Amino acid sequence: MSSRNQMPCIDTLTDQNFIGKHVVVTGKFSKYIREVIKSIIEQMGGTFQNSITKQTDLVLVGTFKGDSFSRKYNLAIDYHIEIMEESSFYKVVKEHELQRSLF
Repeated sequence: MSSRNQMPCIDTLTDQNFIGKHVVVTGKFSKYIREVIKSIIEQMGGTFQNSITKQTDLVLVGTFKGDSFSRKYNLAIDYHIEIMEESSFYKVVKEHELQRSLF
């Protein structure tokens, strides 16, 4: 199994960065496949969405832009939705892994 398919260890009791947030993912990611990212978001209390709606709180953007990237990114800007870059997402995941190791 490649490392892109392996999910980092996330503790749902202490990881609350995405709690209550509806998250859309766009672009491709260097470390994880989309299913792993979806799982991370859900374990951290968020709801994964395939498309932007009125409920969307956050758009997570990968560094490798796909075909639908521009549309989703522009909608996020138009609707004043928070945007998180891939590197920030990895920092959040790493921070939560470190917090978990302290408990």
